[in-house]
Amino acid sequence: MKYSAEIGHYIADAHVPLHACSNHNGQFTNQQGIHGFWESRVPELLAEKEFDFFIGKAAYIQHPGDFIWKRVLESAKAADSVLRFERELSLQFRDDKKYAFEERNARLNDAVGQEKTIRQYSTAFTIAYDKKLGGMVERRMRQSIFAIASFWYTAWVNAGQPVLRDLVKHEFAETDQAAFEELNKQWSLGGKMIGREEQ
Repeated sequence: MKYSAEIGHYIADAHVPLHACSNHNGQFTNQQGIHGFWESRVPELLAEKEFDFFIGKAAYIQHPGDFIWKRVLESAKAADSVLRFERELSLQFRDDKKYAFEERNARLNDAVGQEKTIRQYSTAFTIAYDKKLGGMVERRMRQSIFAIASFWYTAWVNAGQPVLRDLVKHEFAETDQAAFEELNKQWSLGGKMIGREEQ
């Protein structure tokens, strides 16, 4: 289960355009923060109400290496649009419209559970960016879900289709259980927007 989660993370990461680009956080083009904008802010605002994650059944992958490199190269080709469209859109939004302030729960290395006000891309800017990208974030997320499921399915088939019910009886180590509970706690703490919605 641990290795399934880890490979799932890397497979999903291969679908993020800025992961296949040396300018992975806009550091060379004065677009710092674009990485988190693309892979976190857009889905946080739109995924629950706008995105469709029902993608059908997983498929057996005959050539896993070819499959994943194809996705990495697709990501690399999309990186230019991710950067260019944010830059173009930034010319249309003043800073007071491009950004908003939002209360977020502190990260693990800060004071856990305390609210922290951060500057974030505004709702209006985020929606405009997603529209300009033509739904790229949702499309890549859907592809990553299919890819992860298909890699898991392929591994299961290649392993001789073992009975997975036995994994349900598996007990977590005490440290793993504590880490899992802390992760769930952090996940359940939501941030809320302050200021005008259009900011």
